[in-house]
Amino acid sequence: MRWGPAFEISTKAFGDLDGDGREEAAVTAFSCQAGNGGPDLVAVFTLNPNGTLRELPIEKRKWNEPFKGRDPSLGLRGQMTVAIENDRLIEKFPIFKETDPGCCAFAGTRKFIYRWRSDRLVLEDVVDLTDPPSPG
Repeated sequence: MRWGPAFEISTKAFGDLDGDGREEAAVTAFSCQAGNGGPDLVAVFTLNPNGTLRELPIEKRKWNEPFKGRDPSLGLRGQMTVAIENDRLIEKFPIFKETDPGCCAFAGTRKFIYRWRSDRLVLEDVVDLTDPPSPG
């Protein structure tokens, strides 16, 4: 991925994704083309044994393609964050109900879970976590 002259890191996470015993860095960033819709770049970087930086490839996915029989983009319109959990790259998005205001998602979080497969991170699962109801 080529980074343009103007970008701003939004979220970052560290962990060993490729099983080599060294941590990788996963980041989301805003480019000058992002507008106010959230980060428009996601990348994972690793440090080679010789000290050079290398980007790990992430399998491309199309937002309008079903995954395991469902539309994974349904209800998503908030900002993505990244995490590394149990040697997996996790892209997290807030899930909005149709009645939710633009500021606030009340339907939970959708996790896109990627696993290292020999030469790239591939989408392994999409999981929805519902937030517990608010007391009141």
